[in-house]
Amino acid sequence: MWDAVLNIEMSQATAMYVSAVALIGIFFEFHRVWSLRNLDLMALLFYAPGVLWFVGGFAPWGHAWLLIVSSYFLVRLLLDQVVTRRPLVEPNLSPAGLIFTAVVLLVILSIGMMIKPLSTSDFPDARAILAAGENGKAAVSSTGGNDAILDADASWGAIDQDPSADTLHPPGHPFLHTIAHRGGEPFIPGVETEKVMGRAILRAIAKRTIALLGLFALLAGMLLIGGLFFRSWTIGLSAVTIYLLLPYSARTIDYVDHILPAAALVWAVMLYRWPFWAGVLIGFAAGLIFFPVFLLPLWFVFYGKWELNRRFLGGFVVVFGLLAAVLALGPDFGRHLAAMLGATTLLPEQPMGFWLLHGELFRWAMLVGFLALVVVVARRTSHAVGSLICGCATLMLAVQFWHPYDGGTYLAWFMPLLLLTVLRPNLPSVAEDEARN
Repeated sequence: MWDAVLNIEMSQATAMYVSAVALIGIFFEFHRVWSLRNLDLMALLFYAPGVLWFVGGFAPWGHAWLLIVSSYFLVRLLLDQVVTRRPLVEPNLSPAGLIFTAVVLLVILSIGMMIKPLSTSDFPDARAILAAGENGKAAVSSTGGNDAILDADASWGAIDQDPSADTLHPPGHPFLHTIAHRGGEPFIPGVETEKVMGRAILRAIAKRTIALLGLFALLAGMLLIGGLFFRSWTIGLSAVTIYLLLPYSARTIDYVDHILPAAALVWAVMLYRWPFWAGVLIGFAAGLIFFPVFLLPLWFVFYGKWELNRRFLGGFVVVFGLLAAVLALGPDFGRHLAAMLGATTLLPEQPMGFWLLHGELFRWAMLVGFLALVVVVARRTSHAVGSLICGCATLMLAVQFWHPYDGGTYLAWFMPLLLLTVLRPNLPSVAEDEARN
């Protein structure tokens, strides 16, 4: 009986149009149609077709589209410092309405994540089973049907490969990729499935619980940055609501390798007044996915003083070293350490996503451009927290253009900081607070 009430189904295209209508209705400035905020809002909506193309099986088009839209925001972030007029723009909905909308969205997305069917990430050998013949089909069907297992999760920013594979291991900590995509034991046709089914359920619960806690931390950090740094809880609520309304957020709500690093980056900014703890969080994010390593020059320039940088670097080294030491407890320490240090980003033998169809020389050119961008962004960074947020968003967005494994799909790595940059006001109280810190 309750299934009929709780079974809220909507096509991906319909959900995109509903979210677009909600975003425009709540945040569009109808009295200033040609404002920069409106342009940013409309550009955010253009991410949705790229997400839908992945769902529809047009991954190459999806990758290209996401990178095109990200190109606009890369230019937008690079020019952010020349935007001198930043009025505090109130949304078309009261703060109480924003709170209600954000809470309802979070509840719906959380329930949908926890009750959705098991996928190939929970049954790592499900595709091999289907290829094995009728016995494999029968074994998979006994767990709830092929449709429940063979969904499209692995086609969107999720490496559906064995973490022990040398050439297909994405950069970062193997533990994260094991939690995010692989786990359990092989699902062998013709044997008792209860044990494997139990392991799959426990793994799915653990993965989704970690993702949900990471999402709570991410949203709480965005809210606190808006309320405490920008002196406007409405800005924090607006950033949270926009993030939850994006189709990307619903699609990747249980993707641990998207959400955990994003939460760590947001909270590093939130705790910037405590350099050691900011370093701990940047080190944690870098240990998980490697790419936040390139944020170090920016943070060094932001702090400026040797004592502050010493504390920041100390926190970074402690956590990054602990994550590396954990690898010594398992096999293949050298190979896993190399992956954690980003070696697989330099010479991947089998890139995925956009770079699967394009030359490696072109990607190396993008990498050289990115390294130059790191220097430029670091030199332009001031001691203001707004500049720090913008710089972190810029570099984590630019990573998408040379990431060899589904680059362009990891929007959560920069989206929260991008939203805070777009919504950030330029009020005297904010400027004075930034100057003091």
